[in-house]
Amino acid sequence: MLDLQTIPGPYHRAAHSMGELLQLTAGYRPYVAVLPDQYAGSVAAGATLETRLNVPVGSLLWALSGTSKAAAGFSVQLTDQGSQKPLFSQATDYRNVTGQGSLSYKDCSGAVHTTASPLHILAKPMVVLAPGAVDVQITNLAAAANLLQLCLHFACPDSGAPHNAADQALMRDYALAARAVRDPGTPVTKSEPNMNHVPFNISAAGDNVIVAGSPGAAIAIYELDLWNVAVKTITLMDGATQLRGPWTSFPASAGTVYANTGKPHFVLTPGQSFIINLSAATGLSGFVRYRME
Repeated sequence: MLDLQTIPGPYHRAAHSMGELLQLTAGYRPYVAVLPDQYAGSVAAGATLETRLNVPVGSLLWALSGTSKAAAGFSVQLTDQGSQKPLFSQATDYRNVTGQGSLSYKDCSGAVHTTASPLHILAKPMVVLAPGAVDVQITNLAAAANLLQLCLHFACPDSGAPHNAADQALMRDYALAARAVRDPGTPVTKSEPNMNHVPFNISAAGDNVIVAGSPGAAIAIYELDLWNVAVKTITLMDGATQLRGPWTSFPASAGTVYANTGKPHFVLTPGQSFIINLSAATGLSGFVRYRME
């Protein structure tokens, strides 16, 4: 056991107390959500990955960990769907809410072990209210595609397990959160799960890869916004195959939008990239929102 007198500040004392309480529970089981999933390990430059996690009602988010290959890192925001309350006042740099570097410690036999990317324990856990969903936004802050990972550590109630005093203390926290006054003017909104948002600004003649394909996964395009600078022909491509007929002599200073209707406008062949082909080396900008299916 760690002597509380050795803990330097209020945060450390609160985090240590929460860790001890979770260790004493009999009716909660651990669950770790890893984001992005296997189909989206690399997030494009400036892109935002949006996803929704479903966990049992009454679950507690008690710790975070994360890594980023690019030094610029990424920002993160979490929102409980039931309360519509974000965990942070604004999207925050992952380094502020995840353990950094490595941590060395001794076990009971005196052997030294090292843990990479240690947990950041929340002094007060995030209580997940009904319907048991957490919206996650991860934005790549790097100027290039970034291999990144965020791990969310939950304690989930197990209805078939016996309860003890520690479980009852956590259930009281849930009951208080469920009875909290909500802002009646705040609408409950729904977001698309596992949705990626990728802005682009291209000007090279020929094929421009907007979203790289992933083996075994199909790119499903739900929303596409284009703004053209000068007259040229624009072709949307599924790898080497046209998604639709080319826009011949697309006018200058004009654009087009495929609005999000809840269903994909295009579903590419599994493993193929979403490409925009330009007939001339002039600008085209916009964004695409897609899922890997």
